[in-house]
Amino acid sequence: MIELRGEKVVLRTMEREHCRTLWEHYELEEPIPTEPVRPGHSIEGSDKWFEEIQEQQGKTQIYLGIFSPDGNLLGDIQLSEIDLRNRTASLGAGIARRRDRRKGYCTDAALVILRFGFEHLDLYRISAVTASNNTGAIRVLDKLGFALVAIAMAGLAGLFWMDIIEIWHIYAVNFLASIGRAFQGLAMITSTPLMVPEKHLARIQGTNQTLHGALSMGGPPLGALALAVFEMHLILAIDVLTAMLAIVPLIFIMIPQPKRMEEKRSQADGIWADMQEGFRYLWRWHGLRNVLLIAAVLNIFGNTKMTISPLLITNHFNGGATELGWFNSAWGMGIVLGGLLVGAWGGFRRRIMTTIFGWIVYGIGTILVGIAPHTRLALAITGIAVSGVGSSLINAPLRALLQANVDPHLQGRVFGALHSSVQSTTMLGLIVIGPVTDVFGPQPWFLAAGVLTLVLGTSARMIPSVVRIEDKEP
Repeated sequence: MIELRGEKVVLRTMEREHCRTLWEHYELEEPIPTEPVRPGHSIEGSDKWFEEIQEQQGKTQIYLGIFSPDGNLLGDIQLSEIDLRNRTASLGAGIARRRDRRKGYCTDAALVILRFGFEHLDLYRISAVTASNNTGAIRVLDKLGFALVAIAMAGLAGLFWMDIIEIWHIYAVNFLASIGRAFQGLAMITSTPLMVPEKHLARIQGTNQTLHGALSMGGPPLGALALAVFEMHLILAIDVLTAMLAIVPLIFIMIPQPKRMEEKRSQADGIWADMQEGFRYLWRWHGLRNVLLIAAVLNIFGNTKMTISPLLITNHFNGGATELGWFNSAWGMGIVLGGLLVGAWGGFRRRIMTTIFGWIVYGIGTILVGIAPHTRLALAITGIAVSGVGSSLINAPLRALLQANVDPHLQGRVFGALHSSVQSTTMLGLIVIGPVTDVFGPQPWFLAAGVLTLVLGTSARMIPSVVRIEDKEP
């Protein structure tokens, strides 16, 4: 018997009559649900569901009822596909009656079961995937993302304040914060097409790239100023405050809902099945598959190059903190300029041509960094700025392309699969970059990244399935 308490709800093991109650009382938001369900009023159907839960309870899943403090059954929540060897699991939840939704019950329940998963089951990663038109789930995931970042940073601030901080604490907090940012990113990308006309998606993504570049450019000097003025626990408190400022508007802002599509799925389907569907969708789309294969190779070099920029500045250009600051700020400035360009221009009629053009610009800029003599730091700074422009030209139209062409009910799964692919190749690059830099130094990595990007970007223009990627969905 499991019982977990939160601020608004109590989670506990469900009995047979609880399954019957949920089976009977579940109310759809619309004639077609945001997520596929099979409501019914038969005792046999609810009993079969109860037996399925009991068969896997405590083995590969933890399935609990969501109760109010006075004992009323509100819904259900589960950690499914629990893999104790790899320390991973998937999260799912639902509130039965419409009258009990949008009151924070699901968010509170998710926080409680996430804490249980990390602290008691010793899990390392808990994922969640939702359909882009499931606005309730998007709101929960978005709030969870900001909340996890806030909780992680608040904990780190407390450790600094008590002067008991250790290096592993920082690693652990960064890990938890990355989970929160994953929730945020997925929720934001999949909800954007619900609010923005298709013709403006590229401009919106360009604006997002501008904001990202501004943070990359302004973050380091602002961080240095904060370190000079405040103690570390106060600086981290600022992070907590900004996270709370992001959470509060989500309580009141409603995301519009498009027409929904009904799916037929079995009881056994879960988050892993959704991820598999996302990967299958990516693979069946021949043009996108080729784009992702090119991007996977480039990510090994491109997404990791800035991690060795301190070595490049100090070892090759004999610079210090000031020179490194100029170099990193130039990268951010390039992203800002590229984002402004896409935001104002919108890109070529075929979005993929803007991405290909971005690869070429990115490659040229990175090559300039890779060939700059040790006395020509200005050339390297110019090159990294050009590379930043190319980065925005790559990412903004490519994301807009996917948002415009992927079925709305699949966008959460597709973007989840896409981001998993990107992160896996980036991790491979981070593993390789250290030994390679130790042997050859940092500059050859930039040169290799630039040449490879330029060659593959130019070659992409000659691949028919890539050029015609927007003509037909898989």
